[in-house]
Amino acid sequence: MEIWIAGATGVLARQAVPMLLAAGHTVVGLARDASKWPGAPPAMRFVPCDVTVAGQVIKAFSGEKPDAIINLATSLPSERPKHGYLVAHDLVRREGTRNLAEAALLADAYFVHLSSHFVAAPQGDNWITEDSPFAHTTLMDSAIDAERIVQKALNQGMPGCLLRAATVYSADSTQTKAIVHGLKTGMPILIGSGRNFWSFIHPYDVATAILRVLEARPAGESFCITDDHPEHMGECLTWLAKELHVHPPKAIAPFLAKLAIGGDMVDLMTGSRRVSNAKAKGMLGWTPRYPSYKDGFPGTWI
Repeated sequence: MEIWIAGATGVLARQAVPMLLAAGHTVVGLARDASKWPGAPPAMRFVPCDVTVAGQVIKAFSGEKPDAIINLATSLPSERPKHGYLVAHDLVRREGTRNLAEAALLADAYFVHLSSHFVAAPQGDNWITEDSPFAHTTLMDSAIDAERIVQKALNQGMPGCLLRAATVYSADSTQTKAIVHGLKTGMPILIGSGRNFWSFIHPYDVATAILRVLEARPAGESFCITDDHPEHMGECLTWLAKELHVHPPKAIAPFLAKLAIGGDMVDLMTGSRRVSNAKAKGMLGWTPRYPSYKDGFPGTWI
């Protein structure tokens, strides 16, 4: 297949592209700046494109007939977030997704949209599934809007599916770097009691899920892509601190954390998300190579 990937220089693409090439597929990468991945496989052709600009997307796909389009595009900061940092990301989520879905409709290409498990409302100790209700937080509004854009295109006849990835951990991940830095420097990083569930996924396992849906081509389905063992936030950070040979995580009261990073972010970080991968396992025959963050984290921070 000829597969086009938006966000072709990102953390997930760096795992997915070599895997797709090894499977014999032709890969074309859409990216605003290909230099962000200097070690990209030479077999991948880059096409410069800002997916938020409809004219650039139309030009990129002019005369092309891809078999599949994968939307991995984001615009998250590589350093500490600043005021208004989500504006660009929200634009990519909404306008970028709309432009790519329209391109997929015109090309009759199979469309894979990568979303986040954070679109689901916290469910305490209960499992989150593909049918769980949406969250009510401004931080996830654009991701939910993007899913609705994709769902509308699916209803119009576009072949494709949605993947909701759990929290991705990687040496290239801004969030992983921030957690490791916080633990190493003794910053208060544990918010509240730490009894809320976190769900994780290694980038390799997101890539295998992408490969699996391209092979199976399920129509109009959503899949939660997460490892097998969600963990309480406090237990996870305590284990990670031990692995890093640093002091246990320092806790901060939620009301103080809200003063530092805002109420929406605190609510996002303290919500309990125990995500199930049962549907992906059953329908796709997919299973994570790293069943727990304990299997995938060692070496991540080196």
